[in-house]
Amino acid sequence: MSEDRSLGAFTVRVAIAAAALAAVGLLWVLRHPIALIFLAVVIAVALDGLSRPFRKVGLSRGWSVSVALVLIVALLVTGGWLAMPTLREQASDLMEMLPMSLDTLARRMDDRLASALGQVAEMAGRLLSWSMTLFGGLTTALLVTMTGAFLAISPGRYRDGLVRLFPTDAQPRLRDTFDAIGRRLGLWLRAKLMTMAIVGVGTGLGVWWIGLPAPLILGTIAALFEFVPVIGPIAAALPALVMALSQGTGPFLWTLALYVGVQQVESNMILPALEGRVAEIPPALLIVAFALTGSVLGLVGVVITAPLTIALMTMVQRLWLHEDAG
Repeated sequence: MSEDRSLGAFTVRVAIAAAALAAVGLLWVLRHPIALIFLAVVIAVALDGLSRPFRKVGLSRGWSVSVALVLIVALLVTGGWLAMPTLREQASDLMEMLPMSLDTLARRMDDRLASALGQVAEMAGRLLSWSMTLFGGLTTALLVTMTGAFLAISPGRYRDGLVRLFPTDAQPRLRDTFDAIGRRLGLWLRAKLMTMAIVGVGTGLGVWWIGLPAPLILGTIAALFEFVPVIGPIAAALPALVMALSQGTGPFLWTLALYVGVQQVESNMILPALEGRVAEIPPALLIVAFALTGSVLGLVGVVITAPLTIALMTMVQRLWLHEDAG
């Protein structure tokens, strides 16, 4: 009897270990769809915040989200239609001038510095390629946006459906945790969108004053890359710094001072005033998270690293450390 019980306990342990390995394997196989679902959640949080003013005037949640989505699409289409000729022309000029600037710098430098510069240019080109891939995936973007819209229309239904998968005694805590994640993501996203606009305008005006070509496209790159903390601003500065250095030491120093100054104002003045009770993410943790998500998920992982880190930190604080703040 004792041997039978020992064999039964061993079998149970083996089955649990096999189930855990199978779950990990399933998560690995489904990592890209899961990342896209989380990106849809971030979009839902944004739509929920943008639709709030319409709900205050009496519109239902469904109509409010629909109106907000239509306004966003109309704004993007109108802005793209007005700015696209200039953006296309400046992007073409930028792509033509970057190789020329790199050649000019390579002739001025020894082989070691030229090799380092080539590696920097390769990294910038890879980031640019990732950006083109992101904007080229129109079908995926449309599906993710529509999923986010449905999540924003009925967030309680999907939250409660997920919560019901867990034991009954854990459901209230999980429901509160998901609500806290939504609040923190909303605050973070609002602050991030405002800082993107401020950084884009400030950078565009700054490079125009310095005299660099393509100020509109450089400002747009700075605004878009600002969504990715720590790494994004560095990558956004590379094209401007390369072109400025090819024009001389003076333009390079002015451009470097511009990008450093904009980031200092953004991190020390703008963000503290906007973020409120958003969880502060240590920079070292963000860099490690970028490395992990980028290697596992590619571009989508880099895009969702910051909000995903906020969500995981909130879950750890509330479910493990039992901290109710936020």
